[in-house]
Amino acid sequence: MDSETRIYCDTNVFIALRELPSRDQIRVALEELFSLEVEQELPFLKTSLLTTAELLVHPFKNHDIELEIF
Repeated sequence: MDSETRIYCDTNVFIALRELPSRDQIRVALEELFSLEVEQELPFLKTSLLTTAELLVHPFKNHDIELEIF
């Protein structure tokens, strides 16, 4: 990827990483994308605080500490 490429990751990306089976093609592709992110000098994956807030609604509602810290 060139140095100006940016990919926005919405809430559903993180939910898929947490909930899809480990061999699911979508999860495998997302894990590969995130592994590429680690190798880059500048981050190309972006998200927002809104994503964090959305991800925490269900765990807070269900008092799921494990999912809160994921």
